[in-house]
Amino acid sequence: MWASKTTMTVDKSEGLDESGFGLHIYSHFTKDQLADILNCQQPFVDDNTLLFFLRTLDSVGNDNGDFVMVTWRVMKDKKSALKMQEVVAPIITNGIESGMGGVDFEIIEMTYDEFVDLQTQSGTKYYFAGLADVLDEYE
Repeated sequence: MWASKTTMTVDKSEGLDESGFGLHIYSHFTKDQLADILNCQQPFVDDNTLLFFLRTLDSVGNDNGDFVMVTWRVMKDKKSALKMQEVVAPIITNGIESGMGGVDFEIIEMTYDEFVDLQTQSGTKYYFAGLADVLDEYE
């Protein structure tokens, strides 16, 4: 498995608290950009290459104490993870350019144990049908 990981940060000095952080992030996207983020993922669901989605919000994610939102899109293979990042990154980058905060994109290979640890984290989670086939390969 491979993951397309997106990390977005906002400095606490902007007067935000954790409950307002998610709204702050999304307020920098237009309605069309938000729809684009959702819609661009659907082909990966349809072809069973998007296996798992997790979004976490954390106020202690780094040494500066910035608010951090991490989105994990766990994919079947590296090619799918790279393609996911290719379609998501430009949409998110437009939000960054409008003053949303910082962003970092990574492609990460995951072992079964790393996936198990990831899916135990608190956050918004979605499991997709292709996951069952991939997990069968690990048994």
